Amino acid sequence: MDAIEAPEQSYLELRDPSFYGLKERFWWPIFYQGIPSLLAVAILPWLMHNRFLWLPYLHDFLGLDGAYSFTLMRLYATVFLIAYAGVVVFLMLYFLPFLNANGRIARHFQEPDGFVVQVRFTPRRYTGFGGWFEDADDVGLLRVEDGSLTYTGDGAQFEIKREDIAYAEHRNIGYRMLWLACNETRIGLKKPMEGIAEFIFSSRQATTLPAARRLNRAIQHAIQTHLK
Repeated sequence: MDAIEAPEQSYLELRDPSFYGLKERFWWPIFYQGIPSLLAVAILPWLMHNRFLWLPYLHDFLGLDGAYSFTLMRLYATVFLIAYAGVVVFLMLYFLPFLNANGRIARHFQEPDGFVVQVRFTPRRYTGFGGWFEDADDVGLLRVEDGSLTYTGDGAQFEIKREDIAYAEHRNIGYRMLWLACNETRIGLKKPMEGIAEFIFSSRQATTLPAARRLNRAIQHAIQTHLK
C-alpha cells in the first residue's frame, strides 16, 4: 500500500462532533463543577457538628475565663467558616482545569507527540448560549512541527503551513480560567479557510492550574520555535 502523503497546502475540514457535541459541552461542566460544589455544601453541617464538639476543650486549653457563651461560639463559628471557605476556594482554583472536564478530554485524545488542546475559531463555530457556556469550538490533538501546525480533533481537522500564517500572538486566556492559566495562542491566517480567519489554542490536557500554566507556556514555546 502506498503511503498517504501529507497535503502540501494548508487545509481545514469540519465535521459533526461525535465525542464533544452540544450535549457534552453543556452537561459535562455542570457535572464536574456541580458535584464538588454540592459535596462542599453537604459536608459543612457534619464538619460544624464535629468541630463544635471540641470547642469547650479549646476554650479550656486557651485558658479563657467565663462560661462557654453563645457569643464565643459565634466567634469560633465565624473563624471556622472563613477558614473552610478559604480551603474550598483554594482547592477549586487549584483543580479548576479538572472542573472543566479536562481529565476526560485528555484521556480521549492524549498521545506522546502532541498537545491536547481546545481550539476556538474566529468567527465562532458555536454562537449564542452554547458558545458562551463553553468557549471551545472543538477539542483535539495539536502537533507542532517544523513549518506547520497539524490538528486532529473531534469536529475539525486542519493543517496550517508557516507561509500561510499572518501572525502568532499570545494573550491571557481570560474569564474561563479566571485569568490564572497563562496565555492562549492566536494564529491568524493571511487568507481565511472555510471562512475561518483565526485559530485560538489553549491546553485542555492538565487537571491542575499549575500544570495548565506550564502546558500553555509549552504550546507557546513550541509555536515560537517551529514557526518563527
